[in-house]
Amino acid sequence: MKETFNYGFPYPECDPPLTKDISDIEQFRDLAIAVDAEVERIATLADDTIVNPDAAVMFEQSPAGPFANGDQLTFSFLNFDNTGGQLVDLVNDRFTIRQTGFYYVTCFINPNIFSATGNVGVVFRTNGVDGPRHDQANSTSPISTHLSAQEVMRLNAGDNITFEYRGVSFSPGLILVGMYRLV
Repeated sequence: MKETFNYGFPYPECDPPLTKDISDIEQFRDLAIAVDAEVERIATLADDTIVNPDAAVMFEQSPAGPFANGDQLTFSFLNFDNTGGQLVDLVNDRFTIRQTGFYYVTCFINPNIFSATGNVGVVFRTNGVDGPRHDQANSTSPISTHLSAQEVMRLNAGDNITFEYRGVSFSPGLILVGMYRLV
């Protein structure tokens, strides 16, 4: 039986619109089954990627103590996780990736007060290894600006994403991190 070029769908070798024998009907059935399976696969992929991509947000509001250079950012609150809790790990302050793909990852830090002038920054870490770093310079004391960092990252299933503070010691008012799968 012949197959289509792009998808490998089987197609009848009869002379349509005539059906000459039972094998023509079986070939039409095979074509219908293959097309139905591909349409279902595409519909599921569209729903998973476009309508309901993996997405989550966790945050911390007014943590107990200040963060120093090199401290991992900690989180106590889950804002949402549309996978039923599979992305957010509040115990270890991280996101755990379910599906390999490209992800939009963001971190927002709004300080209560910084004790000195200097850079404030965050490093997006994958499996404990430093990744993209975002810094914001500030020359006022107390520092009153916020840090907003975004990155598109290629991540694999099972990867863990944490966030490490880099800069002068500070006590944040709000730390918010989020992620969602693009494709």
